[in-house]
Amino acid sequence: MADDSSGKPDEAVLGIISKVGGDMTYKMFDTAQGQFCIDWDTCCHIIRSYHRSKLQLDYSKEQRESQVSTINPLSWEMPDLIMLTVDWDKVRSEAATAVLNSAHGMAFRAVFQKDGIDAMVRELQMMQRRTRTNNEAFQEKQRDVSRKASKEIEAPLRPSQDPRRSVSPR
Repeated sequence: MADDSSGKPDEAVLGIISKVGGDMTYKMFDTAQGQFCIDWDTCCHIIRSYHRSKLQLDYSKEQRESQVSTINPLSWEMPDLIMLTVDWDKVRSEAATAVLNSAHGMAFRAVFQKDGIDAMVRELQMMQRRTRTNNEAFQEKQRDVSRKASKEIEAPLRPSQDPRRSVSPR
């Protein structure tokens, strides 16, 4: 536990905080609630999944790319391409920072707060629920973009309602 005179964490706590996300698996330590053994690999996996799913949803956007070329008249009737893009560089870099911050905060609270372990378990469960919700929202976003793309592709195949676009037989 913490040294009562300085309020600083002892070596065991510093070991947890410094190794979170590394090659550590189970770590035994004393908290205000008793002695616990925590699998930090699993905790970090849950934390990473949560932050990645949230950032993936935040940094995804619908992108439309026109196939029309002023030079090629055959392209004038081509549908636009619609796709969902994700800024993976931002997702990766921000997720790495967020995972470390979350894990360090959890380790610190687990050791020093009266209900730290219970709070940590609740937070991990909340992260699991939100990861599932974020993944479902992202999949729905993908389906929506796919439906729009299909409509774009099928539109030139349907008879045109615009008299300027209709081709009369010769």
